[in-house]
Order: sequence, then C-alpha cells, then structure tokens
Amino acid sequence: MFKAGEKRVASEKDSLVESHSLLKYPHRLNFYDYPPIEEVTLEDFETYALDRLRVLAEIESSFSRNRPWEELKSITLSQAKKYLPLNSTSARLVDRDGERRKDHIGHFVLRLAFCRSEELRRRFIKAETALFRVRYESDDSKEREKFLNSRKFNWVLVDSEERTRYQQELLVAYSHLKLENPSEETFYKVAIPPNLPNMDLKSSLGKMDSSARPR
Repeated sequence: MFKAGEKRVASEKDSLVESHSLLKYPHRLNFYDYPPIEEVTLEDFETYALDRLRVLAEIESSFSRNRPWEELKSITLSQAKKYLPLNSTSARLVDRDGERRKDHIGHFVLRLAFCRSEELRRRFIKAETALFRVRYESDDSKEREKFLNSRKFNWVLVDSEERTRYQQELLVAYSHLKLENPSEETFYKVAIPPNLPNMDLKSSLGKMDSSARPR
C-alpha cells in the first residue's frame, strides 16, 4: 500500500507525462511547415515579431563581425533566453506551449516582413538557419531524437557493424567534426540526388551516402 507521500510523487509524475502528451507543440524544435491558424492580437503580433527580430539581428551582427561559431552560439543563446525562451519539454512550471506559440507566430510574421525582396529573404533564411542550428545543438539529445523521429526523413540508420567496417572512411569524411570513435556515433544514410557527383563513401555504402549526426 502506498504512503501518502508516495501517492503525491506518483501523481506528479503521471501529471507530467500527461501534460507532455497534451502539448499543442510537442517539440521544442520546429521546421515551421504550416503557418499558425488562430486569432492573434495586435499586441502579440508586434511583440512576437520584435522580440524575434532582436535575436536575428544579433545573429546577423555576429556574421558581419566574423565571430567564431561558438561565440555566435553563446551570444544567440543569451539573447534568446531574454527575448525568445524555449524550454525543453521536460521543463516544469513554465508555459511551454506559450513559448512555442510565440516562436511559431513570430517566425511567420517576420517571414512576411522579409519577403519583399530576394536580398531580404536571403538574410532572413541565413539568420533563421543559424538560430535553428543553435537550438538543435543545445537541445536535449533525447528530445532532439524524438523530434527527428517525428519527421518522415528518407534515411536509414547505419548499424554498428557497418560503422565499424567503414570507420577509417568516416574519420576522413568527417574530420571537421573531430570524431574520436565513429563506431559510437550516430550516422544515417540518405539518398543522393542523381545530379550530384558520385562519392567514394557513397560507392562503399551502396546507393546511399552516410551522414554523421553525433549525439
């Protein structure tokens, strides 16, 4: 028979699991496939856009100053924490859906604002891509895995035997990632478009190319 304290702990865990499943935005990361379809107040419309613009402007400033990636990442995380926080799904006592709604709406408001010319679109895409990369690299590994598994990517997980067999080739192909032991990393094989030149690693692995995605 459970004690009163044990009941309370169990109840909190059940509530936490249930709240995760009821989130409108189940993942912290977002590819913005669909625009928000809901009523948005003028105040939210303006605030969400301006707060996101502050983050993107800092990213653009970092690019113009040729800051190293790690420095850009640190500055972006600091700005995002202030103006565009996105807590993990496991976070408690925060409005996760509210944060993700702001992120979702703000993205599309700025997408509208930056669509007036090719130059503005290019700047927007570059800054947004950097923001996504910062979030991706800082995301909880398990939650990131769930997000990726929720997508219908045309890829195949490379098994441990294959990683071991092509360990040296993987070390050379992904030397910029400074992998210590490719056999312990996560790799996926993705289809190569027919208009791209053949690659040695692609030939080794068949009609697929191996793409590294360290945990």
